[in-house]
Amino acid sequence: MIQSQHRTASGAAAVGGVARCLRFAAGVLLTAGLWGQSPSVSPSSLSVLGGGGFESATVTIASGTSWTASSNVSWITFLNGPTFTGSATLYYQVAQNPSSTTGQQGTITVTSAGGSATLAVSEAAFASGGPTATLSNQLTGGALPSQQTQTLVITFGSPNGLGYLNVAGVIVANALGDPYSCQMMYYPQGGAFYFIDQGNYYSYTLGTPGQQATGTHCILNVAASSVTVTSNSSGAATGVTLTLNLTLQPSAVGTQNVYLEEWDLNGTGDNSYPAPVASWSYFAAQNVAPSVSMASAPGTGATQLVQYKIGDVNGYTYLAQVNEYLTNGNPGNNPSSPC
Repeated sequence: MIQSQHRTASGAAAVGGVARCLRFAAGVLLTAGLWGQSPSVSPSSLSVLGGGGFESATVTIASGTSWTASSNVSWITFLNGPTFTGSATLYYQVAQNPSSTTGQQGTITVTSAGGSATLAVSEAAFASGGPTATLSNQLTGGALPSQQTQTLVITFGSPNGLGYLNVAGVIVANALGDPYSCQMMYYPQGGAFYFIDQGNYYSYTLGTPGQQATGTHCILNVAASSVTVTSNSSGAATGVTLTLNLTLQPSAVGTQNVYLEEWDLNGTGDNSYPAPVASWSYFAAQNVAPSVSMASAPGTGATQLVQYKIGDVNGYTYLAQVNEYLTNGNPGNNPSSPC
């Protein structure tokens, strides 16, 4: 009947009638599209190693459309949702596989009024062995090239995947434990990177244009540095590669050693730590002993203020240790005398 009226009507009435019909039809189609659209999820499949980890998936659907995420296994848990409206990112955690011999499979299902989509999760069996760290730079006799600026490329991994790797660290110093070392730490579970100077932690996002971190011992070119995820042939994340553009400060006198530190969620560390993986020399050290002198002569009272001047031609950061002994004889014969 409406179509007949459209065909026989004329002039403004016909135009108005068609316009009203189109508005009505568009409204019907829009309503059907809004409530009947099926969601899509990316990726549609995921492989993880036995340590599990934190993961995410992108769900795409029409704006205003409600959907719900569900899992058919207890070892996949959601960190947000599970009910959403419109396109969103779904965050979830894959628990560690309790089996060291058998892998396991689970499915995440995303459901709306118009249909559903799935994400298949495959987790490998839990593997033995601790984390590893590898310096990719070419060395000559265990030493990096003698230049002030180096780009260190270090890969940290775990046989149980990135989700089981807790911390990855790099230290450049004369000796391990040096308070003036050039130190950086990366925490894969939260994606946090820290530049550490004299015990103070400074947070950076590697690759940020125009940024650099300046410390006593070195300068990190944040903009020219990066962190990338490494994967195996199945696409499972195995670890991370840190690319660090470092410049030694003039205080970094003498041979600097490069140490790598890595720990997994079980507290297991790489067996090669704390042995250095490379040496790095640029500012030569003078072979001169440190100097020690008293600022004032002691008095005769039971309580004294004793002041010393201790120096080194290579700078104060080159001093490894300062000891003071109070004894009535040779301190070598009584090294534990109190002071």
